[in-house]
Amino acid sequence: MKHALAVCIACVLVAPPAASAHTWYVPGDASTIQEGLDLASPQHTVVVGPGTYVENIIMRDGVTLRSSGGPGLTIIQPAYVFEPIVRCGNLGPGTVIEGFTFQYGRDFNAAAIYSTGSAVTIRDNHFAYNYVYGDGGAVAFVSGTGGSIEDNVFEWNYAENWGGAILLEYSSPTVSGNTFRGNCAYFGGAIVCKYESSPDIAGNEFIENLAGKQGGAIHCRYDCSPSIRQNLFHCNEAGGSGGAMAIHEESAPAFSYNVFWGNSAWNASAVGVSFGSHAMFVNNTFYANCSQGHDMPATVGVYSGSEVFMENCIAAGSMGGPAIACYQSSMAVLDCNDFWMNEADYWGCEAGPNDFYEDPLFADPDAGDFSLSVTSPCADHQICGLVGAMGLDSVSPRTEYTTWGGIKAMYR
Repeated sequence: MKHALAVCIACVLVAPPAASAHTWYVPGDASTIQEGLDLASPQHTVVVGPGTYVENIIMRDGVTLRSSGGPGLTIIQPAYVFEPIVRCGNLGPGTVIEGFTFQYGRDFNAAAIYSTGSAVTIRDNHFAYNYVYGDGGAVAFVSGTGGSIEDNVFEWNYAENWGGAILLEYSSPTVSGNTFRGNCAYFGGAIVCKYESSPDIAGNEFIENLAGKQGGAIHCRYDCSPSIRQNLFHCNEAGGSGGAMAIHEESAPAFSYNVFWGNSAWNASAVGVSFGSHAMFVNNTFYANCSQGHDMPATVGVYSGSEVFMENCIAAGSMGGPAIACYQSSMAVLDCNDFWMNEADYWGCEAGPNDFYEDPLFADPDAGDFSLSVTSPCADHQICGLVGAMGLDSVSPRTEYTTWGGIKAMYR
């Protein structure tokens, strides 16, 4: 008994103490952000006071890096170009970066925050005027294990190749509550998803982003399956296809409760689906999207052996060509959609059994209010129920998830 008690006491004496929360202040405890991070351990917080900090930073695992004054008062820009402002490598989900403006970064990839093998939370920051010669103008998640990018503002970031604001490669974080405005790249003006990335992209605003080739707001390529829900896509533009979004190379996104308003491209001014891809559209609203090419699809274009399912969507005011068009052995399965005042409704695909053609009676579409009047045929259709992204109160309904197998079973 005495021996057992001695062993137990020895175990207690040599056990490492549990990590405890602690806060370090910059300036105060340290004169630079990096010095503050170097003092910190997991569960610690480094609080940065207002000012402009000229540094390149290595983030620490499990540490929260937070400003005290918010992004309007706390700015970080690089001391050295061709290095990201913040580098994150193999960091766990307790790692947080919050409340800064990251500006004037310049690198080959991800000029502001470059994250590899990590699950970092990037929250309530402002990313502006970052420039890369490759991919991911502001932020890149590469081979990530989760993480989130939430409630940030991305403005005027630029990538010469992929993803004007964000590159996601073999990564599937949550991307929610962000504003993307005026970002630019050759592919994916705001976001690019590549190589088996399946992020949850929800509740964001994509406004006036530009792609030189494809995907004015988002480009999705190489076997990616993102969830795209409750977003606003307004006045995005692509020089080729997919004014709001381009889907390529056997990708399979699911779209629900999004509004696509006033986007433009040479063809497929809202969404282009091509090269063996599949897309589900359930309860989306498409309004006043415009194709610049002669008789090209003005809302959704389906190409190169691809397949689209579209149910309970509104396509109104499409200009420059048909609202939905199928080419090159592609197909669209349609049902319960309202087509209204389009230059044409279909090309190369057939109407759904319960498609209808009535004024959706939006509350104020020119002001961006796509909620429905109480007399709208889309508010509570006798066969289809709610049609479009919005109900009567400008609040998007809750998304109901499904699968391709479940969708196809409905039509067997």
